Amino acid sequence: MAKHLTAEHPDLNVLINNAGIMEPDQAAGVIDDKLLVSTVTTNLLGPIRTTSALVDQSKSRRGVILYNTSVLGFLPLAVTARLFRHKSCAPLLCAFPTLPASR
Repeated sequence: MAKHLTAEHPDLNVLINNAGIMEPDQAAGVIDDKLLVSTVTTNLLGPIRTTSALVDQSKSRRGVILYNTSVLGFLPLAVTARLFRHKSCAPLLCAFPTLPASR
């Protein structure tokens, strides 16, 4: 994905991570492993992997990387309890120090 994107758009200098799915679950029941894995893979690992794939491009263009996490991580709902747990971790992605620009 990153190779194709940077080949088609060599001056790319902005990445907006806006991954998100929200499926109802049963917080008081047995965890649906397929649902858990797909939600965490999309909402948490998706932005991490996308950033990793495009960080060199961003540094070489003095670009910016933005994360749009949503308020759902701070609005616990019983029907989406597992989403709440990992969405509340997403702002930690923004805690990394600024990367120096490549020279």
